[in-house]
Amino acid sequence: MEMDFASWEGRKWSEILDLFPEELLLMNEHPEHFEAKETKGETFHDMQRRLASFIDKILKQHAGQNNCLYPIP
Repeated sequence: MEMDFASWEGRKWSEILDLFPEELLLMNEHPEHFEAKETKGETFHDMQRRLASFIDKILKQHAGQNNCLYPIP
């Protein structure tokens, strides 16, 4: 599962820094306060809710079974 960065997608890091310096700084230094207003993408809280919903769905579909979810870097 990936985070949606919207208007940051496909851009070089230097371009993101030029276009969205405040949001990039906030995302890197205080991700809990990153609101994605300028990027129109997801916040970390948005992604967390989406991931939790996905995990709940998988666990309900496979109730009573041994389940293993693991990230792939």
